[in-house]
Amino acid sequence: MHTPDDAAADADDAAARAALHDRVVRRPLRRLLTLTAVTGALSALGTAGVLALQGAPGYARAVLEARSWGQAAVTDADVASFLTPPWGVPAAVLGVLAVAALLMLGVARRVRAVRPVGTVAVGLGLLSAAFWMVDGGRMVAAGGAGPVVLAAVVAMFVACAVWLLTAHLRATRDAFDG
Repeated sequence: MHTPDDAAADADDAAARAALHDRVVRRPLRRLLTLTAVTGALSALGTAGVLALQGAPGYARAVLEARSWGQAAVTDADVASFLTPPWGVPAAVLGVLAVAALLMLGVARRVRAVRPVGTVAVGLGLLSAAFWMVDGGRMVAAGGAGPVVLAAVVAMFVACAVWLLTAHLRATRDAFDG
């Protein structure tokens, strides 16, 4: 026979189970939210650094000469077309931060499309970082902020890889399903 005390205990048990379930479900989402913020910040930093370096004609010429493998002479027109325009760095950083903010909003609201859309965006970031790391020696040789930019690009690569891994874990997928 159920007494009022038993009903209260059952309600407490149900509330405790619901709270535990909520914490278990939200943990992967909080992890993905944090990783999205970190990946966005590191991607913005790496992008800004690379584009700032590419604004210097000497660095641009060195990169173009290395990429041509000595097969073609690098002209001044090639260098001019490779240079980052003055508005390029702020526009790229704002774009990266806007994408990160939209992904964070989607994770916070448990929008299922965040995982595939984020996979494309972060995958592009991962490929960009890998491509930029090829020029790592020239970044270091550029002196000044070059080694810092290379470190930011490597950190961007690692953050993107960890984001992709975390976004596709079963726990994260289940958290979006509820």
